[in-house]
Amino acid sequence: MTKIYLVSSGSYSDYGILAAFSTEEKAKKLLTILEKTSNECGIEEYDLDPEVGNFTQYFVFMKKDGSLLNEIYHTRVYFPEAPRVWFTVNSDYPEGFMNYVAIAKSEQQAIKAANEHRTQAIAMETWGK
Repeated sequence: MTKIYLVSSGSYSDYGILAAFSTEEKAKKLLTILEKTSNECGIEEYDLDPEVGNFTQYFVFMKKDGSLLNEIYHTRVYFPEAPRVWFTVNSDYPEGFMNYVAIAKSEQQAIKAANEHRTQAIAMETWGK
């Protein structure tokens, strides 16, 4: 399968893709220049034109401390509105928990993405809002 190499910089709301390359070597040339002024840049490798069936939609329910509320649900159905994040706060969970829906290749990748959203929500004081 053909690969594509994306050079990105920033994190959370200032994250962006700067360029796409057909080889890792070309992406590394730009990365070398960017690393002189920023440590928040990197290369992301993706399959070009992947089979849609290789992705799964995961539903992750995470507490504020990062632990999972229950098992992760998943489906092979693709919903284009993912990723989605919303919070549920009730008497059983006064601190609330995060509902995270993502398209990912693995359960581990979905948990990692959910955890990144969790830490961002805590840092920006938007947890539970």
